[in-house]
Amino acid sequence: MQICEIGCSTGRMSRQIAQHYPCSTVLGTDIAEDDIKFAKQQVIGKENLRNCAFEIQDVTKLPDD
Repeated sequence: MQICEIGCSTGRMSRQIAQHYPCSTVLGTDIAEDDIKFAKQQVIGKENLRNCAFEIQDVTKLPDD
């Protein structure tokens, strides 16, 4: 299962989903660089989740396809 959380802020919900569904792939996106930086630090350091990633993304500028 692939899950995308748009507007994930610091990624708390994305990380919880990734922990609860370890066979899934979770992508969290947000426009706030500081929030994404924090989320990435949590995944790499403290929580070591391999099925969760974060990207800086402005959803108003996503391609139509």
